[in-house]
Amino acid sequence: MKAKESKHIYLKFFTLIIICGFLGGLAGFLLNYPGFDIVDSVQLLQNNILDYGLYISSAGSVVLMLITALFYLSARNTYRQLETNDSDALYEKADHLCDTGIIFGNITLIFTFAFYGINVSGIHNNSSTSLLWALAAFLLPVIFCVIFQILFVNLTKKMNPEKQGNPLDLNFKKIWMNSNDEAEKFILYKAAYKTFQIMQMAFLIVMVLLMFAALTTPIGAFPFMIIGILWGLQSTLCCIFSMNLQKSKKIDSDDC
Repeated sequence: MKAKESKHIYLKFFTLIIICGFLGGLAGFLLNYPGFDIVDSVQLLQNNILDYGLYISSAGSVVLMLITALFYLSARNTYRQLETNDSDALYEKADHLCDTGIIFGNITLIFTFAFYGINVSGIHNNSSTSLLWALAAFLLPVIFCVIFQILFVNLTKKMNPEKQGNPLDLNFKKIWMNSNDEAEKFILYKAAYKTFQIMQMAFLIVMVLLMFAALTTPIGAFPFMIIGILWGLQSTLCCIFSMNLQKSKKIDSDDC
């Protein structure tokens, strides 16, 4: 039985190697295909993003903020229904709406930070780009995200009175984690490990894509340094924390 499992593992591994080799060859063929200039295409895309970054960031932020607000309003309305109808289905719906709204709030924040950097870069290439507009497109969504983060946390605390913590407190995550029960902590641990596995693969894929891009486009060393630092930092910290926990033979909730 074990021999069959080992053969199956080796078969999957070598199949994956063959597929990756095929994809690499296909990418190399496309990069050198006559009439297809990847450098010009990437440069054109970059210039368009720099030229229209403010419009993209403004429109994108408005859409994301609207979605976040709609999820909050839906969650709040569902919670109000719980006051007259104590239903598990309504509770789960309100909790799901809160979680989804928080996800969109996080996406809004990341989107805003990313495009602020793009917009500032665009200012150097386009003198008509307003720094004040770029700041407004950055600060307004950030303030929005902070406000709605507080609203979502307060709504969650109403649905779960045992939850503690203030989002404006620097120790909020620690206090919030300590107020979770063991089942919730276990879910978070599993989610964190799954995220770690996915991010390891994501770093590898991005690094490979950058390696292919470097063959045809002078992207410099900075992208490789950033990805390498983040990849190494994640892997190293995971190993260090794992070693410390194994050494202590316990998981202290205060360390979460």
